[in-house]
Amino acid sequence: MGNAALVANSYSKRGLTSSTRDQSKLSKANRVYDTFAGFRALQQIPCVDASRIGITGYSFGGIVSVDVVEKVLADKLGGGQVFKASLPVYPSCQAQWEETQPTNTKVHFLLAELDDYTPAKYCTDKIAMLKSKGWDVSHTTYTGAHHGFNADGSARFFRDAWTFKNCGVSWVWKDGHEYADTYQANTKLGWDAYVRTLARQCGAKGVTTGSNVKARTEALDYTLKFFSDTL
Repeated sequence: MGNAALVANSYSKRGLTSSTRDQSKLSKANRVYDTFAGFRALQQIPCVDASRIGITGYSFGGIVSVDVVEKVLADKLGGGQVFKASLPVYPSCQAQWEETQPTNTKVHFLLAELDDYTPAKYCTDKIAMLKSKGWDVSHTTYTGAHHGFNADGSARFFRDAWTFKNCGVSWVWKDGHEYADTYQANTKLGWDAYVRTLARQCGAKGVTTGSNVKARTEALDYTLKFFSDTL
């Protein structure tokens, strides 16, 4: 297709292999900054058109794929460019920006109907809000699919995986910190303390993830078409 792909790795150099069992190990801010570092690096490669770079991410990567096209972050960390397209896949949508502002980015969410890890309902509610704020945003929800529908192996229950689906909506204020006022938790005390507070008060263990062949095939096909059309 004439596209190059950079796959970012926020784990290995930090001595991590996963954060599924402990979301406090790697902060959202670290992941967002890593992504912008990769974005700026791509802009320096002669064969890359810096105005035609897109982003996709899965689960927490999906969260990042949305946050990096918030104007306040793109202006500060984007190196003078913005992502032209963003494809977040089954992200958590529970954190919303109090003063959201779009960049000139086309955003499309791929969601899973049966997601009990990062429920799709939070995303459809968020998408409606983003549209009201001027975002170019849409979504597809795959019927009968669970979180991780693109993975190898059939869907199964993982009892040690943490979910914060019962914690409701939190807010990112203009100071950059995330607040979950219902539980008197915020990231001013650090990401680790924030996650552990939510885990104690509203977190739960046990989610179902795994492949759905139809959703997986359709999502991969859509990914290729989305970036071909938008970039």
